[in-house]
Amino acid sequence: MNDAEMVDVENQEQVEVDIEQSLKDRSEDVFESVDINLIDIGDRAREDFGDLDGLASSIKRIGLLQPLVVTRQEGEKPYLLLAGHRRLKAKILNKDTRTQVRIVPGKLSEIEMMTVELHENFYRKDFEWIELVKLQKKIHDLQQAIHGKKISTLPDASGWGVAETANLVNRSRESVQKDIQLANAVEQFPELFDGCKNKSEATKLMSKIQETLLREELAKRVVENTGSDRLRRISNSYVIGNFFDVAAKMEDSIFNLIEIDPPYSIDLTKVKRQESQANTQYDLDKYDEITPENYPLFMQTMLKESYRLAKDHAWMIVWFGPEPWFEDMFNWITGAGWNTTRMVGIWTKGHGQSLNPNTRLASSFEMFYYAWKGQPALAKPGTANDFRFPPVPPQHKYHPTQRPIELMTSLYSTFAFEGSRVLIPCAGSGVGILAAESCKMSAVATDINPAYKEPFILEVDNYLKGGI
Repeated sequence: MNDAEMVDVENQEQVEVDIEQSLKDRSEDVFESVDINLIDIGDRAREDFGDLDGLASSIKRIGLLQPLVVTRQEGEKPYLLLAGHRRLKAKILNKDTRTQVRIVPGKLSEIEMMTVELHENFYRKDFEWIELVKLQKKIHDLQQAIHGKKISTLPDASGWGVAETANLVNRSRESVQKDIQLANAVEQFPELFDGCKNKSEATKLMSKIQETLLREELAKRVVENTGSDRLRRISNSYVIGNFFDVAAKMEDSIFNLIEIDPPYSIDLTKVKRQESQANTQYDLDKYDEITPENYPLFMQTMLKESYRLAKDHAWMIVWFGPEPWFEDMFNWITGAGWNTTRMVGIWTKGHGQSLNPNTRLASSFEMFYYAWKGQPALAKPGTANDFRFPPVPPQHKYHPTQRPIELMTSLYSTFAFEGSRVLIPCAGSGVGILAAESCKMSAVATDINPAYKEPFILEVDNYLKGGI
């Protein structure tokens, strides 16, 4: 900014100060009730009047809380409106004939009148969403303190309920109910809502919290009340913790089959975004992806530790993203001591998806390397490397990479015999544990993310009831 520009800015600021002081120095303003038809609206800055019906209803119920601001002038309409155009329109909508006004005395210059409107509208701060929902809850709580809580749903029942609050603030019962719930959630989990930019984001977050709390409570009740030792045993097979920490406490050579379904490091959030926007039960933002920079070390360490934990004659299944990890994964597997082949196993889904359907064929399958330590035998000799099972419908998933139990049961029973011990380093949905149970095998599964264990417990309960 040059010197001339700085002088202009200083002059402008001084003009504003002088105008404000001029308004302050005037004699006391007068408050009167005047005929609405005598008010001249003049040239106004406001163009968008928002919810006039709501304002009109509020004024009709509790009156005009803030009078219009006018100044006197000559002519048929002796009052020139300075501020309160929206309130005036609401009063006209109510067919009111008179209104309270604050009369600024003396003759105002055009710039003084513009300054009044500026301070009335430009510097006025509307409620933030969080302030508005808290205010509605406070109104609701205060009214209940005065009138008592309404227990009966009959229209003439005594007490105060959400319907009465909705009528008071001129909003629907459903919207007020949701706002009160949102205010309660903000009070209970304030730190979770700090990053919400608007009410829509906050409402979605509240729904996720409610779903999580509900699953946690249901899972707790299932474990406590079912009385099933089998359910507890299967649920305890899902261990929350870092695989490497848990594995470090295990002895060498104890597992017959190891099934690794790690993050693919392919930006799953982008790949699954369309599916996650459907009516899904899972929260894609909870998924723990691994960056491409950290992926090689992560996989190499996991493959070496898995080799240590595998029996002398054991199988390993490793799911992976062929683009860009096909050759890297092969080298990491063999580098850890395993034997494998580039003739991978394939899960064929029956339909595909593509981020670039105009230029790329839709992918309808996923790949897995199968590797071996020593010379294990297949439990089902001659099985083809193509496993055909439809995927889990998005609306039935509680984990973004959840696989059908029929697929996992087929895989486990192909490579391992009944009585085998299965290690699942990345438990995810936990469906591998159920597959092992179906194949009369025992499983140990770990996952660093606790978000999926509660829905897994509910899935176990459903499985034991014959629902899967």
